[in-house]
Amino acid sequence: FTPRLAEKAIHEFTSRGISKDRIMCATSNYAAFPYLHDKHPGVRLVAQITTGRSHNGKYTCSLAQGQKFNSKREMLDAILAYVKAKELYGVSMPAAKGLTLPDDVTYLKKNGVWVALWLVQDPLTAALYQDCAPDAFVTDHASRLR
Repeated sequence: FTPRLAEKAIHEFTSRGISKDRIMCATSNYAAFPYLHDKHPGVRLVAQITTGRSHNGKYTCSLAQGQKFNSKREMLDAILAYVKAKELYGVSMPAAKGLTLPDDVTYLKKNGVWVALWLVQDPLTAALYQDCAPDAFVTDHASRLR
């Protein structure tokens, strides 16, 4: 993310008649959020999140750099707090290696968060999340997932 890149991308869409409320910016550069809120308040902002679990069983999340959580629920609640504090539209969570479970998606969605899963590359992974109904899959192979 750079302001110049953001301005160029938003101009490309709006110059073609696409309103800002139809534009979504997903980024892991969280410094972009204040800029976009200020300059383009209608653009939907999505935090691209990485999560993990350390050798001692603690959970980690890129939104809370350096912080470790004792449980998955504690981490999800921290994500919810961040989304609310930064007035984000949603999050994009990792689907690989069971980092985000269907129950996690359900919990976030029940709390009003738009949820995408990345990187979903095959029908089996997509099927795992069918019942929790994520809002989007990020994929390099859309034709495989239809």
